[in-house]
Amino acid sequence: MNSEKKYSKENVSFAVLALLSGVTLGQINNTSPPIGTTEKATVKKITDGDTITVVVSKEYNIRMLDCWAPETTKAKTTEEKEAGTRSLEFLKTLLSEGDEIVLHIPSTGRVKDSISFGRYLGRIYKDVDQDGELDDISELMVKNGFATKEKVKN
Repeated sequence: MNSEKKYSKENVSFAVLALLSGVTLGQINNTSPPIGTTEKATVKKITDGDTITVVVSKEYNIRMLDCWAPETTKAKTTEEKEAGTRSLEFLKTLLSEGDEIVLHIPSTGRVKDSISFGRYLGRIYKDVDQDGELDDISELMVKNGFATKEKVKN
């Protein structure tokens, strides 16, 4: 059985409508994303293996949760920069500028827990394999070896 988190487009669309009506995601079903804000968005720019810019009603930089990709611009070594470039290129096989995605920003009830260095911390979902279910992009990056689930201490 596939271990990646998948959500049907119908469940996520229903979840977005439920949020707008005040129903919490936990009240919908067990496969819904956790409490937070869920919106349809468009990919504007892919910055590196764990950061993208999306447009909802305006632009937001999103740092993907549970996805620590090697740096590209701030890499300390040539090896790290090359790994960062490979990670970025793999992410570009999953997402393209102009793609419609589902953005989920979890909530702890404190705004500061959802922002890091001017980027919102969130999850990106897209039906990558065209099977009618949304794939968690962070999980695909980790599963394919282009990121780690936790930050690697140097």
